[in-house]
Amino acid sequence: MAKNDSLMPEEHINDLATTAAPKVVTPRKDEWQALFKQLIFEPEKNIRIVYKEIEELMYSIVAAGEVLKALSVYRVKGTESFKVRHGNRRYLAVKLGIERLLIDPETFRIPVKVANPETEDKRLFSQLEENTGGVPNTILEEALVYARLHELGYSPQDIAAKRRKSITHVNNCF
Repeated sequence: MAKNDSLMPEEHINDLATTAAPKVVTPRKDEWQALFKQLIFEPEKNIRIVYKEIEELMYSIVAAGEVLKALSVYRVKGTESFKVRHGNRRYLAVKLGIERLLIDPETFRIPVKVANPETEDKRLFSQLEENTGGVPNTILEEALVYARLHELGYSPQDIAAKRRKSITHVNNCF
C-alpha cells in the first residue's frame, strides 16, 4: 500500500508514535506478558491463507498502546520463546507496527495465554472455532481444513458433528 493510501492520514501517524507508549498492564493470573522477539510465528501451522485488515488492526493496537486480547501460545521447551497458536492477525499487526516504527519492540509487551500442545487434528478444530469470533475464515480456508482433517481420518459426518455444521455444508466444502 502506498504511503498516502494509508487508512490514517499521514499527519496523525507521528501523533500515534508519540502517544502509543506501552501501557502498564496488570495481567490476569493465567496470562503472561511477552516481548515480540519471544514470539515465533509459523504460518504453515495456521489455517488462514488470507489475512484481512492487518493495517487497521495495527492502528488500533498503536492507538490503544496495547493488544487487547491475549494471543494463545505454546511454550518452546527449554527457552523463553512462545509459538503463536491463536492470534496470528494480532501478531502480524504488531509486526507491521514495529516495521513502521510505531511500536517499540524493546518495550512493547503482548499478553499471551500459554496453552498445552495439541495434536494436529485438535489444533485444526481449535483454530476453526477460534476464528468464529473474529474475522471469519474464508470458504477456501475452511475447505482446506476439512480436506486435511479427512486426510487425518475424519469422515464428513465426523467433521459435521464436531463442527456443529450440516453434512451438506461440509460436503459442499469438499
